[in-house]
Amino acid sequence: MMLVLSLLIVSTLVLSFFSVDEVTAGLTQALSGTGALVGLGIMLVLVALLLVWKKHRAASRARHGGAPR
Repeated sequence: MMLVLSLLIVSTLVLSFFSVDEVTAGLTQALSGTGALVGLGIMLVLVALLLVWKKHRAASRARHGGAPR
């Protein structure tokens, strides 16, 4: 529920500063070509960081005698 409310607030703020045509043109550009590759690269980096963090956390818990989750 909080996520939906946050998205609603952000979309209202964005549409108050930009017209609908500008927003849809920006989304179209972001989802095509270079924008899609950059977005995919960012997502891959975030997933890799999450996996490294989880592995580090599990190793730290094992080192200190805690049970892994």
